[in-house]
Amino acid sequence: MDFFLLQGLRMSFVEAGNGVGMDQREREGSFEATGFCRSWRVVMVLVLVMGLLVLGTNGSVASPEDIRAGPPQFSGMVGSFLYNVLGSVGEEFRPAIEEAFKILSGIWQSPDVPVEVRVVFSDLGDQTLGSARQVGWDIINGQYVSTSLSQYWKGVEASLLGVPDIEMSINSKSNWYLGVDGNPGSQLDLVSAFTHEVIHGLLFNQRLQIVPGVSLNFSGGVPDRFESFLSNAEGCSIASYKDPADRYALVTNNNLFLASSDRTILAKLYAPFEYEIASSIYHLDYNSNSQVMAPELPPGVSYHDLGSDLLRIFQVMLDRNISGAPVCSGALRDPRDIGVAYAPRSTETVFLGLGLISWIAISVILGAALAVGLVSLVVFVRQRMSKRSQADLATGSQVV
Repeated sequence: MDFFLLQGLRMSFVEAGNGVGMDQREREGSFEATGFCRSWRVVMVLVLVMGLLVLGTNGSVASPEDIRAGPPQFSGMVGSFLYNVLGSVGEEFRPAIEEAFKILSGIWQSPDVPVEVRVVFSDLGDQTLGSARQVGWDIINGQYVSTSLSQYWKGVEASLLGVPDIEMSINSKSNWYLGVDGNPGSQLDLVSAFTHEVIHGLLFNQRLQIVPGVSLNFSGGVPDRFESFLSNAEGCSIASYKDPADRYALVTNNNLFLASSDRTILAKLYAPFEYEIASSIYHLDYNSNSQVMAPELPPGVSYHDLGSDLLRIFQVMLDRNISGAPVCSGALRDPRDIGVAYAPRSTETVFLGLGLISWIAISVILGAALAVGLVSLVVFVRQRMSKRSQADLATGSQVV
């Protein structure tokens, strides 16, 4: 928004500048030259004032939040990440922040076009440690792709001039442990929290349009890179379900996954039965070995190891030749089914959510039960007939 405001002022400046060509005509009596020159000077002053207000370090365009946070406290570059930190924090925060970027540099390497991250430390209340969002988007191969990923693939700048790729907010009031040794004691580990939020900005971006309890739709009708890998337990894309209500049921059944194009399950996601804004879908399950992307970070815990689940997710999602989980046709698993992860069934025919082997087993059990029932019925009938015959004989003896 601020960029377009600045752009509008530049437009005014250009339009006024074009008036210089009319200045000669003004002198010839067409316009009042002095009035126009005064207007032109006013515009110039406004541009300079706004430039001082909205330009941050390295020519970045500042947002209203940036202006409230004050000038950048410090900045730097680690691996493929260029960062600016704003807010009421000092240099003592730098080691933890740079340690997080070092961890992420092992899975994200785009030195030709670094990812620009703007971080604002401010009071976010008692419940929130931080948040992050991807600022710009591109469309590649029918998917919304963040500017960070677009730059990673193409090797050319994709962001607007002065606009960061990722905007982050970190709670300045939290009891942060600023060390890098992974021993936070009773404090909150800043390295873990910071790594978590940058991953949100890189890939775990939230764009789905969700009406809690009702429906799920893709923003703009097109999934983004992360959403393209969302799947059921059989590795079928959530786009396989055409009804928005079915898609919503799938992401609130504790049975949601990320899957590759061959239906290989990459990881299980956090998808509780009650949809949780800012937590559901875009975090890994609590049983994942990559707890840095769990929904919560308790005090006294650190996650400086990304874990194999995240390494696998990044390896697949950063591969431009892998499009995402496939859209399956035919019978699909009921999106309201709950359960644990299991391997995709590539050789089984699926009927009403059950495999062929399951139906055969059920048929055998029902057949055996039916056979036992028939035998029992025959025995029962014969016993009744035998007792009745004995009673008739006894009655006949008394009559005689």
